[in-house]
Amino acid sequence: MTRAVCSALLAMLITCSMACRRENPVVVRAATATAVAAANQQAVQAAATATAVVQASTSGGPTTTARRARVAAGNLGVAATGISAGIQLWSRPGGVMAGGATMTGTVSDGVEVDVIDQADFLGQRYFRIRGPSQEGWIDGRFLQLE
Repeated sequence: MTRAVCSALLAMLITCSMACRRENPVVVRAATATAVAAANQQAVQAAATATAVVQASTSGGPTTTARRARVAAGNLGVAATGISAGIQLWSRPGGVMAGGATMTGTVSDGVEVDVIDQADFLGQRYFRIRGPSQEGWIDGRFLQLE
């Protein structure tokens, strides 16, 4: 082989190996970590604002008379399979969307409960209920007021 052909093959080999080189994973991980940190910071700020709104809207205290209601969630679509589902009760209106809220228990579908208080959170109505063994906040879509 001639020197020119060998040089051309070597140049092509070097060019191809440079084009097939992978990106450094450390750079990608650092960019992902930065994006996640920024998103978490925005979520914390939004949750703090939403929590303040909830506390302000519920500061009026409980209603004067307790109303009766029935949990009507349609067993969340699993009644046909024989599984009975519980509806989650939360320590704050807004449930998982409210900052710092914890689940206080579950209540079965069809149970009659006392409605103690109500609050609006992000355009949705929530009711504080007292069931046979649990008390907490529930999404208004799961209650049938009497």
